[in-house]
Amino acid sequence: ERTIRAAAKRVCGPLDTRFAGSLSAASDNRACFRNAVARAMRTVESGASNIAAVTSN
Repeated sequence: ERTIRAAAKRVCGPLDTRFAGSLSAASDNRACFRNAVARAMRTVESGASNIAAVTSN
């Protein structure tokens, strides 16, 4: 999960208002970050489920 979060920070931009330039930009970046992490985690979990199903047969 740490790698996913680091990648999301790079893709979505600064999460802190001081570095994002405005409150609106920071808010957008945080929403991007949350969505990116959630989607990536779902993808990883789905892949793990598929692998478990294949290896149990």
